[in-house]
Amino acid sequence: MQLSDSNLQEIQAAGLHLLNLFVEACQKMELKYFLMGGTLLGAARHRGYIPWDDDIDVGMLRSDFESFKKEGQKYLPSYAFLQSEGAEPDYPHNFMKIRDSRTTLIETSVKHIPMNHGIYIDIFPVDYYPESRIAQKFFELQRKLLSIRIRDAFLLSDNYQPSFLSRMAYLLIKTLFPSISKALNRRGKLYSSVKQSELVANLCGIYGSREIVPYEWFSDVREVIFENGMYYAPYEYDKYLTHVYGDYMKLPPPEKRKSHHCVEMFDASKPYTQYLSVPLRERFLGLG
Repeated sequence: MQLSDSNLQEIQAAGLHLLNLFVEACQKMELKYFLMGGTLLGAARHRGYIPWDDDIDVGMLRSDFESFKKEGQKYLPSYAFLQSEGAEPDYPHNFMKIRDSRTTLIETSVKHIPMNHGIYIDIFPVDYYPESRIAQKFFELQRKLLSIRIRDAFLLSDNYQPSFLSRMAYLLIKTLFPSISKALNRRGKLYSSVKQSELVANLCGIYGSREIVPYEWFSDVREVIFENGMYYAPYEYDKYLTHVYGDYMKLPPPEKRKSHHCVEMFDASKPYTQYLSVPLRERFLGLG
Protein backbone atom coordinates (compact mmCIF):
# COMPACT_ATOMS: atom_id res chain seq x y z
CA MET A 1 0.00 0.00 0.00
CA GLN A 2 1.36 3.41 -0.97
CA LEU A 3 0.76 6.00 1.75
CA SER A 4 -0.49 9.36 0.53
CA ASP A 5 0.73 12.69 1.89
CA SER A 6 -2.47 12.98 3.92
CA ASN A 7 -1.93 9.47 5.33
CA LEU A 8 1.57 10.49 6.39
CA GLN A 9 0.24 13.59 8.10
CA GLU A 10 -2.30 11.48 9.99
CA ILE A 11 0.42 9.06 11.13
CA GLN A 12 2.64 11.93 12.24
CA ALA A 13 -0.20 13.55 14.20
CA ALA A 14 -1.07 10.26 15.91
CA GLY A 15 2.61 9.60 16.66
CA LEU A 16 3.04 13.04 18.23
CA HIS A 17 -0.01 12.41 20.41
CA LEU A 18 1.47 9.10 21.60
CA LEU A 19 4.83 10.79 22.23
CA ASN A 20 3.13 13.33 24.48
CA LEU A 21 1.33 10.57 26.38
CA PHE A 22 4.67 8.80 26.84
CA VAL A 23 6.39 11.98 28.08
CA GLU A 24 3.59 12.67 30.56
CA ALA A 25 3.89 9.12 31.88
CA CYS A 26 7.68 9.45 32.24
CA GLN A 27 7.24 12.71 34.16
CA LYS A 28 4.79 11.09 36.57
CA MET A 29 7.11 8.10 37.02
CA GLU A 30 10.23 10.30 37.29
CA LEU A 31 11.96 8.42 34.47
CA LYS A 32 14.46 9.77 31.95
CA TYR A 33 13.87 9.46 28.21
CA PHE A 34 15.39 11.00 25.08
CA LEU A 35 14.55 11.35 21.41
CA MET A 36 16.60 9.02 19.22
CA GLY A 37 17.20 8.01 15.62
CA GLY A 38 15.20 9.76 12.93
CA THR A 39 13.15 11.68 15.49
CA LEU A 40 16.24 13.27 17.02
CA LEU A 41 17.60 13.91 13.53
CA GLY A 42 14.32 15.59 12.65
CA ALA A 43 14.50 17.76 15.77
CA ALA A 44 18.06 18.86 14.95
CA ARG A 45 17.55 19.42 11.22
CA HIS A 46 13.86 20.29 10.82
CA ARG A 47 12.76 21.21 14.38
CA GLY A 48 10.15 18.49 13.94
CA TYR A 49 9.46 15.42 11.86
CA ILE A 50 11.68 14.63 8.91
CA PRO A 51 9.04 15.45 6.25
CA TRP A 52 8.89 11.88 4.93
CA ASP A 53 9.28 10.09 8.28
CA ASP A 54 6.39 8.00 9.58
CA ASP A 55 7.32 7.07 13.14
CA ILE A 56 8.71 8.32 16.45
CA ASP A 57 11.85 6.89 18.08
CA VAL A 58 12.65 7.41 21.75
CA GLY A 59 15.13 5.72 24.05
CA MET A 60 15.62 5.01 27.73
CA LEU A 61 18.57 3.70 29.70
CA ARG A 62 17.91 0.06 30.61
CA SER A 63 16.89 0.65 34.25
CA ASP A 64 14.29 3.25 33.26
CA PHE A 65 13.20 1.12 30.29
CA GLU A 66 12.46 -1.82 32.60
CA SER A 67 10.56 0.39 35.04
CA PHE A 68 8.40 1.77 32.24
CA LYS A 69 7.86 -1.73 30.83
CA LYS A 70 6.63 -2.93 34.22
CA GLU A 71 4.47 0.03 35.30
CA GLY A 72 4.01 2.32 32.31
CA GLN A 73 0.60 1.02 31.23
CA LYS A 74 -0.91 2.32 34.47
CA TYR A 75 -0.02 5.86 33.42
CA LEU A 76 -1.43 5.63 29.89
CA PRO A 77 -5.06 5.84 28.72
CA SER A 78 -6.65 2.49 27.91
CA TYR A 79 -6.45 2.99 24.14
CA ALA A 80 -2.65 3.54 24.33
CA PHE A 81 -1.37 -0.03 24.56
CA LEU A 82 2.16 -0.60 25.87
CA GLN A 83 3.35 -3.41 23.63
CA SER A 84 6.22 -5.70 24.62
CA GLU A 85 7.16 -9.36 24.47
CA GLY A 86 5.75 -9.66 27.99
CA ALA A 87 2.42 -8.04 27.12
CA GLU A 88 1.84 -10.03 23.90
CA PRO A 89 3.35 -13.52 23.52
CA ASP A 90 3.79 -13.26 19.73
CA TYR A 91 5.31 -9.78 19.68
CA PRO A 92 8.69 -10.27 17.93
CA HIS A 93 10.87 -7.40 19.24
CA ASN A 94 13.11 -6.67 22.24
CA PHE A 95 11.94 -3.05 22.38
CA MET A 96 8.56 -1.60 23.28
CA LYS A 97 5.94 0.26 21.32
CA ILE A 98 2.98 2.34 22.40
CA ARG A 99 0.09 1.62 20.04
CA ASP A 100 -3.10 3.62 19.50
CA SER A 101 -5.64 0.79 19.54
CA ARG A 102 -8.24 2.99 17.85
CA THR A 103 -6.22 3.02 14.62
CA THR A 104 -4.74 0.65 12.02
CA LEU A 105 -1.17 0.44 10.74
CA ILE A 106 -0.49 -3.13 9.62
CA GLU A 107 3.05 -3.58 8.30
CA THR A 108 3.68 -6.26 5.70
CA SER A 109 6.45 -8.06 7.61
CA VAL A 110 4.21 -8.69 10.64
CA LYS A 111 0.74 -8.81 9.10
CA HIS A 112 0.41 -12.50 10.05
CA ILE A 113 1.11 -11.97 13.77
CA PRO A 114 -1.83 -11.85 16.22
CA MET A 115 -0.99 -8.64 18.05
CA ASN A 116 -1.99 -5.00 18.31
CA HIS A 117 -1.48 -3.27 14.93
CA GLY A 118 -2.33 0.34 15.78
CA ILE A 119 -0.23 3.39 14.89
CA TYR A 120 2.79 3.38 17.19
CA ILE A 121 5.93 4.95 18.59
CA ASP A 122 9.09 2.91 19.30
CA ILE A 123 10.78 2.87 22.71
CA PHE A 124 14.32 1.50 22.60
CA PRO A 125 16.48 0.33 25.52
CA VAL A 126 19.98 1.79 25.67
CA ASP A 127 22.25 -0.85 27.18
CA TYR A 128 25.80 -1.05 28.42
CA TYR A 129 28.07 -2.62 25.81
CA PRO A 130 31.25 -4.67 26.38
CA GLU A 131 34.49 -2.70 26.31
CA SER A 132 37.02 -5.40 25.44
CA ARG A 133 37.33 -6.56 21.82
CA ILE A 134 37.15 -10.21 22.82
CA ALA A 135 33.98 -9.68 24.86
CA GLN A 136 32.47 -7.70 21.98
CA LYS A 137 33.15 -10.48 19.48
CA PHE A 138 31.57 -13.12 21.74
CA PHE A 139 28.62 -10.82 22.42
CA GLU A 140 28.05 -10.16 18.71
CA LEU A 141 28.29 -13.86 17.83
CA GLN A 142 25.49 -14.67 20.28
CA ARG A 143 23.48 -11.73 19.06
CA LYS A 144 23.80 -12.76 15.41
CA LEU A 145 22.84 -16.38 16.04
CA LEU A 146 19.77 -15.44 18.08
CA SER A 147 18.72 -12.84 15.51
CA ILE A 148 18.92 -15.44 12.74
CA ARG A 149 16.41 -17.55 14.67
CA ILE A 150 14.12 -14.62 15.50
CA ARG A 151 14.04 -13.63 11.82
CA ASP A 152 11.61 -16.52 11.35
CA ALA A 153 8.92 -14.40 13.01
CA PHE A 154 8.86 -11.99 10.06
CA LEU A 155 7.66 -12.23 6.48
CA LEU A 156 10.82 -11.47 4.52
CA SER A 157 11.17 -10.18 1.00
CA ASP A 158 11.40 -12.77 -1.77
CA ASN A 159 14.76 -11.19 -2.60
CA TYR A 160 16.22 -12.29 0.73
CA GLN A 161 18.76 -15.06 0.07
CA PRO A 162 20.74 -16.19 3.14
CA SER A 163 24.30 -17.34 2.66
CA PHE A 164 25.38 -20.96 3.19
CA LEU A 165 26.92 -20.06 6.56
CA SER A 166 23.72 -18.31 7.60
CA ARG A 167 21.68 -21.39 6.72
CA MET A 168 24.02 -23.63 8.74
CA ALA A 169 23.90 -21.22 11.68
CA TYR A 170 20.11 -21.19 11.42
CA LEU A 171 19.91 -24.99 11.67
CA LEU A 172 22.17 -24.91 14.73
CA ILE A 173 20.31 -22.17 16.54
CA LYS A 174 16.90 -23.67 15.69
CA THR A 175 18.02 -26.89 17.38
CA LEU A 176 19.06 -24.94 20.48
CA PHE A 177 15.99 -22.68 20.41
CA PRO A 178 13.03 -24.48 18.80
CA SER A 179 10.78 -21.64 20.03
CA ILE A 180 11.15 -18.11 18.65
CA SER A 181 9.90 -16.70 21.95
CA LYS A 182 12.71 -18.44 23.82
CA ALA A 183 15.29 -17.04 21.42
CA LEU A 184 13.74 -13.57 21.86
CA ASN A 185 13.87 -13.94 25.63
CA ARG A 186 17.49 -15.08 25.49
CA ARG A 187 18.44 -12.13 23.28
CA GLY A 188 16.77 -9.75 25.71
CA LYS A 189 18.82 -11.18 28.55
CA LEU A 190 21.96 -10.87 26.44
CA TYR A 191 21.26 -7.20 25.70
CA SER A 192 20.91 -6.39 29.42
CA SER A 193 23.75 -8.65 30.59
CA VAL A 194 26.51 -6.02 30.74
CA LYS A 195 26.11 -4.21 34.06
CA GLN A 196 28.71 -1.46 33.74
CA SER A 197 30.72 -0.01 30.88
CA GLU A 198 32.03 3.20 29.35
CA LEU A 199 30.07 2.24 26.21
CA VAL A 200 26.32 2.04 25.55
CA ALA A 201 24.35 0.95 22.51
CA ASN A 202 20.88 0.85 21.03
CA LEU A 203 21.13 -2.85 20.23
CA CYS A 204 17.62 -2.87 18.73
CA GLY A 205 18.49 -0.17 16.21
CA ILE A 206 19.19 -0.58 12.51
CA TYR A 207 22.59 1.13 12.28
CA GLY A 208 24.77 -1.58 13.83
CA SER A 209 28.13 -0.45 15.23
CA ARG A 210 27.28 3.20 14.57
CA GLU A 211 24.89 2.99 17.52
CA ILE A 212 27.68 2.03 19.94
CA VAL A 213 28.76 5.27 21.64
CA PRO A 214 30.35 6.55 24.88
CA TYR A 215 28.07 6.35 27.90
CA GLU A 216 28.82 9.96 28.77
CA TRP A 217 26.87 11.12 25.70
CA PHE A 218 23.71 9.70 27.33
CA SER A 219 24.52 10.44 30.96
CA ASP A 220 22.45 13.64 30.91
CA VAL A 221 19.78 15.27 28.76
CA ARG A 222 19.02 18.67 27.24
CA GLU A 223 15.89 20.09 25.66
CA VAL A 224 15.32 20.35 21.92
CA ILE A 225 12.39 21.62 19.86
CA PHE A 226 10.25 19.05 18.08
CA GLU A 227 6.98 20.09 16.40
CA ASN A 228 6.60 23.22 18.57
CA GLY A 229 7.17 21.29 21.78
CA MET A 230 10.20 20.83 24.02
CA TYR A 231 11.53 17.30 24.49
CA TYR A 232 14.65 15.71 25.91
CA ALA A 233 17.63 14.64 23.83
CA PRO A 234 20.95 13.09 24.88
CA TYR A 235 23.17 15.89 26.16
CA GLU A 236 25.77 15.22 23.46
CA TYR A 237 23.20 14.73 20.71
CA ASP A 238 25.37 16.46 18.10
CA LYS A 239 28.13 13.88 18.64
CA TYR A 240 25.56 11.06 18.59
CA LEU A 241 23.95 12.23 15.34
CA THR A 242 27.33 12.73 13.69
CA HIS A 243 28.40 9.23 14.76
CA VAL A 244 25.23 7.65 13.35
CA TYR A 245 24.56 9.78 10.25
CA GLY A 246 27.77 11.64 9.44
CA ASP A 247 26.95 15.11 8.06
CA TYR A 248 23.41 14.91 9.40
CA MET A 249 22.40 18.43 8.35
CA LYS A 250 22.79 17.46 4.70
CA LEU A 251 19.59 16.19 3.08
CA PRO A 252 19.68 12.76 1.42
CA PRO A 253 19.15 12.57 -2.35
CA PRO A 254 15.48 12.84 -3.47
CA GLU A 255 15.16 9.11 -4.22
CA LYS A 256 15.91 8.29 -0.56
CA ARG A 257 13.39 10.73 0.88
CA LYS A 258 10.73 8.13 1.61
CA SER A 259 9.40 5.95 4.40
CA HIS A 260 11.32 2.76 5.18
CA HIS A 261 8.21 0.87 6.31
CA CYS A 262 6.10 -1.35 4.04
CA VAL A 263 2.45 -0.90 4.99
CA GLU A 264 -0.25 -3.45 4.23
CA MET A 265 -3.21 -1.53 5.64
CA PHE A 266 -3.67 1.94 7.12
CA ASP A 267 -6.71 3.62 8.67
CA ALA A 268 -6.40 6.42 11.19
CA SER A 269 -10.08 6.29 12.15
CA LYS A 270 -10.80 2.56 12.58
CA PRO A 271 -9.25 -0.02 14.92
CA TYR A 272 -6.93 -2.64 13.46
CA THR A 273 -9.24 -5.45 14.66
CA GLN A 274 -11.62 -4.60 11.82
CA TYR A 275 -8.94 -5.45 9.28
CA LEU A 276 -7.59 -8.70 10.68
CA SER A 277 -8.46 -11.87 8.78
CA VAL A 278 -10.96 -14.14 10.54
CA PRO A 279 -8.31 -16.77 11.51
CA LEU A 280 -5.96 -14.06 12.76
CA ARG A 281 -8.74 -12.33 14.69
CA GLU A 282 -9.67 -15.60 16.33
CA ARG A 283 -6.07 -16.25 17.31
CA PHE A 284 -5.72 -12.71 18.64
CA LEU A 285 -8.88 -13.00 20.72
CA GLY A 286 -7.90 -16.46 21.95
CA LEU A 287 -10.68 -18.24 20.10
CA GLY A 288 -8.48 -20.29 17.76
